[in-house]
Amino acid sequence: MPSKANELFRMWTNTRMIVLTAVVAALYVCILIPFKVFPIIPGWTEFRPAVLVPLLGSLLFGPAAAWGAAMGNVVGDVFGGMFGIASIFGFVGNFLLGFLPYKLRENISTRNQGESKYAVMALVGVIASVACATFIAWGVDLLGFMPFPVLAGAISINNSVFALLYPTLFFLLYHRIKRMGLLYTQVLPSYQPRAGSLRRLIGLFLVIGGTAGALLLGLILNAAGAGDSIKFIVAPFCAAIVAGCLML
Repeated sequence: MPSKANELFRMWTNTRMIVLTAVVAALYVCILIPFKVFPIIPGWTEFRPAVLVPLLGSLLFGPAAAWGAAMGNVVGDVFGGMFGIASIFGFVGNFLLGFLPYKLRENISTRNQGESKYAVMALVGVIASVACATFIAWGVDLLGFMPFPVLAGAISINNSVFALLYPTLFFLLYHRIKRMGLLYTQVLPSYQPRAGSLRRLIGLFLVIGGTAGALLLGLILNAAGAGDSIKFIVAPFCAAIVAGCLML
């Protein structure tokens, strides 16, 4: 099986994967920008139905969705007047949003993509949504712009709402995309999803534990008045998310 580096970087030698990356990025930007006028936290996050794009794209196009979401978010920041040093964390957070759903689904369910249960797809979407939120919020707090609990809570709730809805759209699109030969498993025929190895189980545990731990601990510490120490305490959990992704 190709290594993780091959999966994420070798796709750049495949013309169709590059085109799919551009499509995901373009769709993400086109839906992001109009909703910038509906801020939840002005200057930091807004009502984001665009989250559906990386979630759907992840299960359909695999690594192309990860790169597309990351790049699309940066472009959205530029045109939405939100571009800055914090966009670095936005890039990584949205990369996770496009990367985690398909990797988690492969390691949680042995079913074919099109036979996945609604609950499994919603679960991986919520985990990816919260992982994205916690990483961005941690980075923004680290830079001293916004307290972790405020941004992490807002993004998690906003993204998770759409994570509960996107499986319906997936089932409507899956067979059409498959007939077109554009599923990531079709475009990258050498890529064969596998699950069950000890390394992947550890990776799964790190991602889920790091995501839940960062958000819950951050909220609990905020209620306890921990203040500025929160970003340092949740840092190991954010590191666990990244380490887990490398092991999936």
